[in-house]
Amino acid sequence: MRGIFDRIEEVLMQQAIDIKGIKALALDSTYVKVHPDGTGASKKGGQSIGRSRGGLTTKIHVIVADENTPIVRQLSPGSSADEPVGQELMAEVPKAMGKGKPLLMDKA
Repeated sequence: MRGIFDRIEEVLMQQAIDIKGIKALALDSTYVKVHPDGTGASKKGGQSIGRSRGGLTTKIHVIVADENTPIVRQLSPGSSADEPVGQELMAEVPKAMGKGKPLLMDKA
């Protein structure tokens, strides 16, 4: 819908960051095991399903301001590395939100 909900979400996130006085952003990811029924969907778009040692998985990457304020998120196949997706997410962080704030992340 022409990005209306994206703009609303961005304004609400910025207000939450301003009110809470967030001083840093954090980047992390986690795996989600794909249910066997989830592998039979039509393949019309990207499925974000990958094969790893644990079987079929999807990886959720998120940059957050705190435990209640996600800034940007992205799904990828479970076999993908954190570094390239993390760079994509950093490019998506609105300039006003990330300006001058350190980014906390693990070694990945």
